[in-house]
Amino acid sequence: MTFEPRDLVRVRQLLVPDREVDGPSAHPPQPRLGETGTVVDLLGDGLYLVEHRTDDGLPVWTAELHETELELIDRSSI
Repeated sequence: MTFEPRDLVRVRQLLVPDREVDGPSAHPPQPRLGETGTVVDLLGDGLYLVEHRTDDGLPVWTAELHETELELIDRSSI
């Protein structure tokens, strides 16, 4: 499936358990199964930059995930 910026997605599998992750803390957590995030950018070759936030809207992690690791929850109509 092809995702678009602002799509809400869920991590459905992890092909790479330990990956480079950015975030506000010195050691941001790795993405986990079942976590949700927003597609921030399309990187090509099936890779997407996804950002996971808390319920309060604070950023937790930003990571590159492959399309096969994600499932669509909701598509933004904006």
